[in-house]
Amino acid sequence: MALDFTTLYFVVLLNSLLMAIVWVVVYRSYEQLSAAGIWALACITAVVSGVTLASASFMDDMLPIFLGNLLVVFAFSLFWAGIRRFEGRPVPWAWIAALVLVTALILIPLTFVDPDYSMRNVVYAVAQSIPLVASILDLHRTSGRRVGRRIAMGAMGLAIAAHGMETIGNGMTLLGITSRAFYATLEPSAVLVVVFSGVLWNFGLVLMVVDRLYARLEHKALHDELTGLPNRRALAERITDEIAAANATRRPLALLVVDLDALKELNDRHGHGAGDAGLVHVARTVRARLRPGDMIARTGGDEFCVVLPGTSAEQAGAMAAALVGAVQTAPLAHDGKAITLTLSIGGAEWQRGQNGDALTAAADAALYAAKTAGRNRYAVAGLPDAKEIAFRTAPADLRA
Repeated sequence: MALDFTTLYFVVLLNSLLMAIVWVVVYRSYEQLSAAGIWALACITAVVSGVTLASASFMDDMLPIFLGNLLVVFAFSLFWAGIRRFEGRPVPWAWIAALVLVTALILIPLTFVDPDYSMRNVVYAVAQSIPLVASILDLHRTSGRRVGRRIAMGAMGLAIAAHGMETIGNGMTLLGITSRAFYATLEPSAVLVVVFSGVLWNFGLVLMVVDRLYARLEHKALHDELTGLPNRRALAERITDEIAAANATRRPLALLVVDLDALKELNDRHGHGAGDAGLVHVARTVRARLRPGDMIARTGGDEFCVVLPGTSAEQAGAMAAALVGAVQTAPLAHDGKAITLTLSIGGAEWQRGQNGDALTAAADAALYAAKTAGRNRYAVAGLPDAKEIAFRTAPADLRA
């Protein structure tokens, strides 16, 4: 059965309308995904192009074909723009405008010298392929080759191949190698491939959005909303992994339990905003002094935990001393006031056979000893009681 262009253009219209509805729903549900709004606009533009191209079947005028194909170029460019926005890169609106304008300027004079459309078809194919090539390059530069990205890249590559087939067919027609009638049997199949590759790359983009939303949910599940630090669940997973590594390598492992002293008093005196700011201040101050590979997590309320791989009890004590001093000597700036904060820290070195709960319990016991002794100090299980710390610098091999 022969394929006619009127049917193909209505297929373009219906497919694009369906995907436009999908992207509008995604955008309205997740407004932070502005790329979905751009992709919705791309599909709406494709709907308009389908209507415009289909109207050419009912009127003897080249204008609908000219405008319809320019709209396809713009629609494909919007898919590229959406990919750039999705990946956090600048959207090249100037390049997109230049592509559409240059395409129009080339096509206008060809209207008078190309009665069988061969040269114009080459221009359409090349112009529509340019944003697809750019999209593939941007997707290829993105780390994490997930299935949605691969599907989108493959579908766009398929559309470029179909445009290449059109370009070769038109070139052979222009050179007199094949007849226009032969190309007329080839062209509908090429257009059909482009249409359904568009459906496929939209599916790939939807999967990319699903991956992004899942990653955000996963991040929220494993991170504290206030400080952005890993939470108790992430800490438990990390301690389990580090104990397994310590068992395998026989390297030491230490854990610090860090408590912001007098958080209730801070809230009562300066307001809960000051308390939140104090927690964020401690998180930043401690994290800035940790080594690569160390981990700080907020476990709730006024408490943090620091995982120190490859660290003995003595080294953990030196690190605890440095953290107590660092926070005490870096007042919190809040509402024009400098508020001095202090920490109490308990530490413990992992002992062979201990699980994560036992290690945490040992560090908690040391923290209780430090707080009982008067706060603004640290204690490490198995080490002599620590005196109050004004400031002590960690050894060079422990500084970040």
